[in-house]
Amino acid sequence: MYLKIAIVAVLGVYATIGCEKEKSIAPVPEVKIEDATIAKLTKFLSISLYTPIDQVVYYAKEKEFVIYGKNHLSLESVQETYNKANEYKLNYEN
Repeated sequence: MYLKIAIVAVLGVYATIGCEKEKSIAPVPEVKIEDATIAKLTKFLSISLYTPIDQVVYYAKEKEFVIYGKNHLSLESVQETYNKANEYKLNYEN
């Protein structure tokens, strides 16, 4: 039950973000993401979405996480969400 609520909440946020008007943004130089960062974000998604860690997969070529093989979340959006997750950091990273 909580998993469904969490997924709906996360997807709702991403849906509203996706509906925003596109802005012209200067190209960002390619940045290599470290394996430790991907592992940290994978654990974050697993815990916050109540999902087994083996169901959260990162695809480097597409720069996105896929949950249960269906839900696609961009690396950038996951990083933004993680950066705002103070309660998660307090409970799981100290």
